[in-house]
Amino acid sequence: MKFSKTAAAVMAAMLFVMPAGSAYAAESQQPVFEYFNKNDVNGTIVIDLPDDVEAHVEITFDSPEGVGEPYYVTECTGGFEYSFDIEGRDNTADDYRFYNLSISLSKSNSTASPEPFMDRITVPDGNDNPDSYVTYKYTIEADEEYTGKSWDTFSVTDTEKKVLFHFETATLGDVNDDGKVSAIDASMVLSEYAELSSGNEPCFTPKQIAAADIDGNGKTDASDASKILRYYADLSAGDEPSWD
Repeated sequence: MKFSKTAAAVMAAMLFVMPAGSAYAAESQQPVFEYFNKNDVNGTIVIDLPDDVEAHVEITFDSPEGVGEPYYVTECTGGFEYSFDIEGRDNTADDYRFYNLSISLSKSNSTASPEPFMDRITVPDGNDNPDSYVTYKYTIEADEEYTGKSWDTFSVTDTEKKVLFHFETATLGDVNDDGKVSAIDASMVLSEYAELSSGNEPCFTPKQIAAADIDGNGKTDASDASKILRYYADLSAGDEPSWD
């Protein structure tokens, strides 16, 4: 396929203006705050989402005007960057704003629901600092690792963070991860307890340890196995099981 010189020049220009590592410019979002003033904008929040996820993004602010004032509420699909213009403010008792960012991530092929990522930022007042402009960037990633946490953050620079969401969760009592609580799970807990009591290293993965710790005391022991057996017995009898 041949391209004219004009077409080649246009393509080269497009490549030149595209952000590095992205095929798209960040999509600018519209604030829900009634008194948003574009002339006061002195910062931007950029959120870069991976493919195969959806995000619910909320930004509120605390100020003399109120607490938790809605600023942005947006549903975002994966594979794009989203930008949010932020108004600058002083840091005085009568003119300040603390912006609260919340990102809730979901995946269509996962039933796990990690806790929302939260962050709190300020943006210096552009009137007092005419040459200042701050961009906060959040690069979102997702995996299916179990860490006991919904997400981890890694600071890239003072104003840029990577947020890694974890979609793998532990179901209490389901030690072998087969989708049900049974006598097999209790047997596994007893075997692990015997190994630990003999001074051997644990065999359970972090996910299994979390699933086995029924009483929440941070240990895998016979008490946990007993609770799993009782839970299984109630299920088998058609009763409503409980961990209490």
